Amino acid sequence: MKSGFKFLLFLFVLTIGYLYIPWYIAQNAPRCVDGKLSDIAEEVSSIPLAFPAGYNPHRIHSVQKDGNDLFVLCDHILFHFDKSGACLGKISIHKAGTETISVTHFTLNTVGKQLVAIANNQIAYFYDYNGVLIKVKDLKASLPDTKLLHLSYYNEQLWATTEQVVPGETTTRIEKRLCGFTTELQQTSHKTLCQADLGRFYLAADFDPQVAVSEGNMYAYSPSLCTDSLVQDTLYLIESNQLDAELFQTEQTAKILPLQLSNRFLISSYNNTQDADTCYTYCFDRRNNIAYFAKGGLVDDYYQTGRIAEFKPLDIQGKNYYYCSITTPSAAATTPSNNTRVTLYLVKLEA
Repeated sequence: MKSGFKFLLFLFVLTIGYLYIPWYIAQNAPRCVDGKLSDIAEEVSSIPLAFPAGYNPHRIHSVQKDGNDLFVLCDHILFHFDKSGACLGKISIHKAGTETISVTHFTLNTVGKQLVAIANNQIAYFYDYNGVLIKVKDLKASLPDTKLLHLSYYNEQLWATTEQVVPGETTTRIEKRLCGFTTELQQTSHKTLCQADLGRFYLAADFDPQVAVSEGNMYAYSPSLCTDSLVQDTLYLIESNQLDAELFQTEQTAKILPLQLSNRFLISSYNNTQDADTCYTYCFDRRNNIAYFAKGGLVDDYYQTGRIAEFKPLDIQGKNYYYCSITTPSAAATTPSNNTRVTLYLVKLEA
């Protein structure tokens, strides 16, 4: 009798929750408007990057900052700038024979003042900030059947999202993981990455998840391609307490969220250089209950560069962002001073 009553009570609670969350979402649907940079930015500063004479940059892949030191991955080559944009040096990967090696991603060990670069051959290169090579580590040997997707430094450790080949009795599968490492890239832990529950069926986008931190707790972020459902997904995540930082991980799993969390804003931004129509930046303002959805990117109403196609976090906690403008000289320009001009913009989000 008691077990039957408990079962009926469980069904009642489950039904109420199933009905309440969609009702909550409908009642609390925020205003959704096109977005401009001043809607979310407290401060924006510009830094013209002076690349070496004769070098014409094409694409900025990522930027990292430590105090007055700026490191920029441009066309898979690393450059070091000071806070004014003067070039302090180019960090060259040492080639092995005729093999062409390019940097896919990197991070800064801000305590040890080291730069860790991961090359396309899955070899890690450790440099000091002056570009002096400290050591090389072959990840294929130390981490067999593992591919590093995104590397970050936090709390005196290196963290990475990875793809791991997991053998089975009849077939093998690919598993995405969140892994912890020492600063020497010795693995200390791993957890299986799992997609967040959005209250609906969806196919996970095949992006490399990035390591992110909120309130001292770690999760992975991967932008959503279901742009029509972003507001609904955001409200569902809030109501189901999945943005509670203490619930990001279990003993064996870590969560992939479609949003990058900051103190006030929840942001998802996607850029595809092959298909501009799919680019967007979405930003949910938790304080004012407003959702900004900017197809093609936020409007830059600070420096009038147009829509910001690539809006990326500058730090692992998502409190600061950056974007770049690249100006190519006309075909008639022939002097070295008319190299392609790159300006880096640093964005501090409103608290």
